[in-house]
Amino acid sequence: MTTADRSAYLTEAMLGRFRERAAGYDAANAFFHEDFAELVDSGYLRMLVETPPGDEGGMGRAAAAQRVLAAAAPATALGVNMHLVWTAVAGLLADRGDASLQFVLDEAAGGEVFAFGVSEPGNDAVLFDSLTRVERLADGVLSYTGT
Repeated sequence: MTTADRSAYLTEAMLGRFRERAAGYDAANAFFHEDFAELVDSGYLRMLVETPPGDEGGMGRAAAAQRVLAAAAPATALGVNMHLVWTAVAGLLADRGDASLQFVLDEAAGGEVFAFGVSEPGNDAVLFDSLTRVERLADGVLSYTGT
């Protein structure tokens, strides 16, 4: 990722502020509120909505941006990665003609933030190799089975 590519989302000034705050967030075990606000304002959380993962290196640019962010503020990068994973999954499904997560892209474009936790052992491919299954029961209730 070139400096020009990332400057739309991550300026040198932002990265400097993130570096200055990172140790304080870690020491206090605190959420990165100031970093998060700056990332929201810059459009960082919409990067995979504005450039879908499969379009012209969208995923590559997002991964490069995350590496730059992680070098300045590791916990901030980890925290926003949960949202970027969802926008990436939704975008990749949309690229393949599956609109089941289009609402994620639409709501992320409007400023909503998504996150998740996955703790299944051996679940290295995010949700694509999950052993947990969901079944819609006759009364419309969803039943989950698995770890």
